[in-house]
Amino acid sequence: MRRFLVTSSENNKKCIKEAIDIPSPASPGLNESMVHNPSTSSNSAQEIDKITNNYLFDGTIYKVISIIDNKLTADCQSCNKTIHGQINSTGNFLKHFKNKHSSVLSTLQAKKNEKKKLSNASLSEKGESTLANFSNKQLKLPYSQIFQPKQISKQTIVNLVFDYIIDEMRPLVTCEKVAFKNLIMGLTGITDASYLPDSKVMKRELKSRCSYVLGCRRVKGSHTYLNIAKGIIEILKTFNIKNSKITHCVTDNASNFGKAFRTFSMQSQKQNVAPTTISLENFNESSSDIGSEVDDTNSNVDVVELSNIFLDSNELVNEYDDDISLPEHLTCAAHTLSLIATSDISKISDISYKKISKSVFEKLQSFWNIISRSSVASDKIYDICNCKFPVPILTRWNSMFNAVKKILANKEKLLCGFDELKINKLKIIEWKFLEEYCLVMEPLALALDKLQGEKSIFLGYVAPTIIALRLRLIQASHLTHCRPLSLLVIKSLEKRFDYIYKLETPPSKTFILASISHPNFKLNWVPVRYKKLCKQLFLSECDKINAVEKITENASEDEHDGASDNEFYNILNGADDDFEGCNSGDTVGENRREKNNLASVQALSYLDCKNKELSLLDNFPIVKQVFLKYNTSLPSSAPVERLFSSGSQILTPRRNRLSDTVFEMLLCCRCNQNK
Repeated sequence: MRRFLVTSSENNKKCIKEAIDIPSPASPGLNESMVHNPSTSSNSAQEIDKITNNYLFDGTIYKVISIIDNKLTADCQSCNKTIHGQINSTGNFLKHFKNKHSSVLSTLQAKKNEKKKLSNASLSEKGESTLANFSNKQLKLPYSQIFQPKQISKQTIVNLVFDYIIDEMRPLVTCEKVAFKNLIMGLTGITDASYLPDSKVMKRELKSRCSYVLGCRRVKGSHTYLNIAKGIIEILKTFNIKNSKITHCVTDNASNFGKAFRTFSMQSQKQNVAPTTISLENFNESSSDIGSEVDDTNSNVDVVELSNIFLDSNELVNEYDDDISLPEHLTCAAHTLSLIATSDISKISDISYKKISKSVFEKLQSFWNIISRSSVASDKIYDICNCKFPVPILTRWNSMFNAVKKILANKEKLLCGFDELKINKLKIIEWKFLEEYCLVMEPLALALDKLQGEKSIFLGYVAPTIIALRLRLIQASHLTHCRPLSLLVIKSLEKRFDYIYKLETPPSKTFILASISHPNFKLNWVPVRYKKLCKQLFLSECDKINAVEKITENASEDEHDGASDNEFYNILNGADDDFEGCNSGDTVGENRREKNNLASVQALSYLDCKNKELSLLDNFPIVKQVFLKYNTSLPSSAPVERLFSSGSQILTPRRNRLSDTVFEMLLCCRCNQNK
């Protein structure tokens, strides 16, 4: 079909007609909106014909939405997702199919082969008939049909601009720049500049937005335990959150955090009076505290301001007049594993292990240094190995493991790569060392990745993960070079997570109940010698939760209504029976015991159920309450680290005048956009 685009000059004296060839809307894979899009005028008929003949865009796999210059937009017919790509490249469309619909790749390949055969057989005949059909149809489109501005409200524009600024972490004044205004007005077709928001509107939007992040406050001065405690209390008071509403406060293993909670939390006072072990006789009395496991290297060292040494004792006492009281503390399980993989491993005393380990990692560090500092070296390695090699980050141990694993996976190609860069190659025995290193450390890396997650991760994952990790390391046999490494990791696990391996201690209670109340684990992870203990602890907790709910329900009822009076005087109806010698106390006691047994029956039924889905908890409301109580806390502080990473992207050198309040609001909204 041949159509004419009619445009006029500024003085309206000339009329320019441009004839273009556009395929008919009846062509499969092309819809009416694409044909009427004036942007297709820059595309030749050959390019459009190439798209229509592609097996991906015949309407059954992808349906073409628009063609703008070299950009192609199409909808996936399997999931209705819009994919953007280019006319000359189908990479994005194939990648989407491989990632989201891998199960039908064989069908896709068969369709490709069939299309190729048909195309080769009738290419010339089909081309002649297509040109004949297009040449017989011409249509003149008025300008009003070619471009019709979409009606859009002022609030919609404000929301879109705000989302753009937050997602791309742009300054708030971006909306006042001339180029940005021209862009919005050109895309929306509006001519009234009052529709466009300014920085004041953006600030109002910041204040009105909600976020799951409570805050990110600047700590002025040194990060002492006292300043940290005051910062936490300040945020809790801002939102009027009481300690009774907080399950745990999760931090890393730094000594300043440890001292803050040892000094100001009620947990420390409970630990001073709690029994040293849990037995079948003291379930209800045992505390739900969590051990404050801190880094061994500085657990006995407190950071003290030099100026405080010269202060009068009365002045120091006045600093605590704010009645600081912190919630219960939980150390980051992921950070503890990271300390094992870095700090503890560096203390291996075996001479042969230290010698070969030092030699291997010095050579690898030379390789990482040269490819990260020289683009020429990096290009050479890419040409040889056809891939990029990650460089370890000091603050994240799993980046070291991933980097080593990548090198091991390209062992043969790197032998040539090391020669090309003229650096020392690894010997055969050193390659064997790397293989054993990955074999030992891979379970730890997997456990670290699991525990530092933010979605679909609960505190109940800690105990099963740590116990499974130790068992996997014990089963790693036939080690020649990394046996000392395996033994030290096992020893460090038993030391830093002693409350997981010694389940009779009070700090273990929270982890026991969190794991048993998770349908995926129940009692499957518990060692045999602790089965009876943990089961009884779980049953006792269910009874306790059930009793608390009954008390709450009774307290919420009106004590002075008519039903209450009837219940009180109902006992008179059985007065004659009582005088005749019936013992009503036995009946009342039996009913009470039946109600108490309801929680135990529900808990036992839950433990016997084979279903491992979280939806199972809906069938056991008492167990669900236990799950919510003990699995609310995340086992890791990694989400806070991700928050800090976003903060560094917002507070750039060019935005150093951001106030603390605006920075906090931007950061909170940015993290909310990522959920």
